[in-house]
Amino acid sequence: MFQNKQFSEAEKAYQEALKYNKNIYAIWEQLLRIQLSLNNFKAVISTGEEALSYFPNQYLLYFYTAAAYVQSKNYQQAINYFNTALNFEIESKDTQAQIYGGLGDAYQAQKKYKESATFYDKALSINPNDVVVLNNYAYYLSLRNEELLKAEKMSALANKLEPNNASFEDTYAFIFFKIEKYFEAKVWIFKAIAHNPNSPTQYEHLGDIYFKLGDTESALENWKKSFALDGSNALLKRKIDEKKYTE
Repeated sequence: MFQNKQFSEAEKAYQEALKYNKNIYAIWEQLLRIQLSLNNFKAVISTGEEALSYFPNQYLLYFYTAAAYVQSKNYQQAINYFNTALNFEIESKDTQAQIYGGLGDAYQAQKKYKESATFYDKALSINPNDVVVLNNYAYYLSLRNEELLKAEKMSALANKLEPNNASFEDTYAFIFFKIEKYFEAKVWIFKAIAHNPNSPTQYEHLGDIYFKLGDTESALENWKKSFALDGSNALLKRKIDEKKYTE
């Protein structure tokens, strides 16, 4: 079932297998991989915690569980588990890089930007082509208006390595916006919208770009499109009401 990408069915079969024998490590690891691929982070945490009670010396269990804690916004627990994983000898450099990247994400979420940058840099020193780290690091730098040229280079590489990714294209557009290259920003935000036409963030960014280009009417049109998709954005509502860009 797993080989045929029938992940939900495979998950049930592995869970059934564990009812008979919980002392086979490979079953736990495969079950966690499936639950992560299904974005079932609550299940990953539950499964991971139980698996660790049987196999406390397996770093991948800490890694997978930590990744789920990040997605569940329990950032301190994620940091604890990522750091525990690093206490073991990790054979895979890619996994080590992903752990550092996860620490970067968790510290970023806690607004500990210095620590976040340190771990993102460590991740890229191991795997310079990690597209997720490249994109996330670039985006967060641009949000803080820090090292924008470094952010631009990282975002360019992420888009080269994985073209047609709307999230990466949006990041690149946002960086161009920050460095006041509005025509380049417009080109890239249109690419992002073409690949994901239902993103409120991307329409908001397009509205911001239009405003900076002096086209207030198109700015308002796209801000309203964004607000129709997500009416909880207070800053966006302010832009619409005041008919001007604000940070």
